[in-house]
Amino acid sequence: MRTLGRCLLLVLPILAGCKGQLAGVTVNLAADGSGECSVFGVRDLGYVEGDSAKGSLGLQNVSEVRSMELRLQQSCAKFSSIDDLKVADISFAVEKRTGENVLIVRIPATPAAKWFETFGVPEQSLKLWNRIEDESKKAESRRKTDRQANSLAFEQSKPPNVLFELNLPGKLAGQAFETVPLGLTTKVSTDHGDRQASMSIPLTEIHAKRLTEIVWKIRYATE
Repeated sequence: MRTLGRCLLLVLPILAGCKGQLAGVTVNLAADGSGECSVFGVRDLGYVEGDSAKGSLGLQNVSEVRSMELRLQQSCAKFSSIDDLKVADISFAVEKRTGENVLIVRIPATPAAKWFETFGVPEQSLKLWNRIEDESKKAESRRKTDRQANSLAFEQSKPPNVLFELNLPGKLAGQAFETVPLGLTTKVSTDHGDRQASMSIPLTEIHAKRLTEIVWKIRYATE
């Protein structure tokens, strides 16, 4: 386990940059309903040690070989109408009102969802992520109590999640979401900027099959 811990510390700075975001969807929406979207996911986290870790690197006359592999997948595309856009089984629709529009995003939130099967994080990778989190906490504890311990400090990352970001053509007026089943207590959270709405869904809730769908409603001003 100590060998794994040392190797995990090498990958922590990379993963810290993800801020816990192991999958995500970003949509840049224009006033005419067209725009761009990108989807990314950490498809796999792998760890091996010993002779099998030498792989194709051609390492010779070495010992305690360990290897950590991080595989990412990202796709970007343009769309002509947000109403026609689909990211696998995630759908979008705009309701026009006086002085504002309402963007409705329907997100299936089960492990069997098509978008999650394609861009989500496998349960095995999620378990390895949690081991990385544990090692990070232990390393930080050792650093505080032992001056001779590794002095590198890593920013505590957020729980692994999937992040949805909507960049809007007008000022954000408000947002809310409903869960299916209704009234479910959940750790899903929202955030916002002047022209941006975002939602974070913990991966543990998807893997635990607690949710069926999330209906996200975003109001923004027309300009």
